[in-house]
Amino acid sequence: MHLRTESLDDEPNQKKVSSAKRSTKSVEVNLDVIRRSRGISQKDLADKLNLSQPAISNIETCGNCRLDTLKKFADGVGGKLKIKIKFPDGVSYKLSSRR
Repeated sequence: MHLRTESLDDEPNQKKVSSAKRSTKSVEVNLDVIRRSRGISQKDLADKLNLSQPAISNIETCGNCRLDTLKKFADGVGGKLKIKIKFPDGVSYKLSSRR
């Protein structure tokens, strides 16, 4: 599965900069690239999430993962899943978890 990541201007820990200096990076990566960049093996992640190693492989190669699966994956590699819907008119919404 490919994920597109961006630096978001409204992140609480991100330093605000003028729009002239602001730069947004977009990178598309596979979930396995994220896991490996954190130095975590499929086996270690599987153990942490109480799943099998083949289940982690399936998550990394699926083209249509459930949001709760992606959240679990993000938590397992030490991150947080954030979802934002952006519209052409500039309006955007961050989706929040009800849990």
